[in-house]
Amino acid sequence: MQIQETDEWQALAKHYAEVRDVHLRELFGQDADRAAKLSADAVDVHLDYSKHRITGETLQLLLALAEAAGVRERAAAMFDGDKINNTENRSVLHVALRMPRDATLVVDGVDVVAEVHEVLDRMSAFSNRVRSGEWLGQHRQAHPQRGQHRYRRLGPRPRDGVRGPQGLQ
Repeated sequence: MQIQETDEWQALAKHYAEVRDVHLRELFGQDADRAAKLSADAVDVHLDYSKHRITGETLQLLLALAEAAGVRERAAAMFDGDKINNTENRSVLHVALRMPRDATLVVDGVDVVAEVHEVLDRMSAFSNRVRSGEWLGQHRQAHPQRGQHRYRRLGPRPRDGVRGPQGLQ
């Protein structure tokens, strides 16, 4: 069964129809603690979703949908290195990129964390050679240091008579 065919999806769609035209002023007016209830802080990141058309009911419906979709089990499978990429029949190893050097994640008999850190070490060594001037560019010149790039202007460059947003010309 597709997720869009579940009762949880249908309940969320019905709820969306009920709240889509509600103005945020109305939502804040109904709940003086809205900002505190609908925000979270973790590892120096502040997430404030109070400024979206979301209610306590929305959160409950989203959690129910996540449960119906098996998000918890799928996340556990990803962290375990299970083959959850059905298209390519392989593990998704995003988590290995963020694991510490001394962690292990064995997939098909191979510690992929060790392989990831081997590549990260090579990338770091290359970056250091570029920054130090040891690695020279095509014209045997050192690459520009950070912030000293040829193109000082940010944003899109005008092409074919089309001008970018004001202030970026």
